[in-house]
Amino acid sequence: MKLIGRNLSPFTRRVAIAMDLLGIKHERLYLTPWQEAQANEIRAANPLTRVPILVLDDGERLIESGAILDHLMEGIAPEKSLIPAKGKERRQCLRIAAIGTGIMDKGVSAFYERTKRPAEKVHTPWHDHLKGQVTGGLQALEALPMTPWFLGARMTLADITAAVAMTFLARTNPDLVPHGRYPKLEALAAACEALPAFKASPLETP
Repeated sequence: MKLIGRNLSPFTRRVAIAMDLLGIKHERLYLTPWQEAQANEIRAANPLTRVPILVLDDGERLIESGAILDHLMEGIAPEKSLIPAKGKERRQCLRIAAIGTGIMDKGVSAFYERTKRPAEKVHTPWHDHLKGQVTGGLQALEALPMTPWFLGARMTLADITAAVAMTFLARTNPDLVPHGRYPKLEALAAACEALPAFKASPLETP
């Protein structure tokens, strides 16, 4: 299998980390849609010109991190899966992960609004709206119990997603995650970033 996308994309990074945690062997192709030659290669695999993309051994291409992770979990024993098999725990895991990916999505948009436009053309009301969405998601996750993980004693996709989101925001939107505002999420991110699977796919500099 081959995973396409840079670790600057939090969506790509969470897939890469999950694959390492699960022991799924794969190659990496570090492409970005912001360089035209690379964008053309990405577009050939995904008409939306977005990453991540997972190319299976038979050539099939999967797009969107949630769909990729869902496919990967199909081949994993239930006791090793990063998503509980059923019931309330599964719903809780997916709900937290959804909030985490929402934070990523709005964080990416806020970063692009600030960095991809001339300063005088930044739409301040829209930028403030995006930041408000990120803050709402962070507050919701911070309010949840962690003992030490969201679902108890076992790390799941919920923890991976929240940690990747926090690290991404700290690098790209530091004003949204000032030190001490979200102590539980900060501790979660620190614990995760110390793990070999996270270190193997470090966040790139924008």
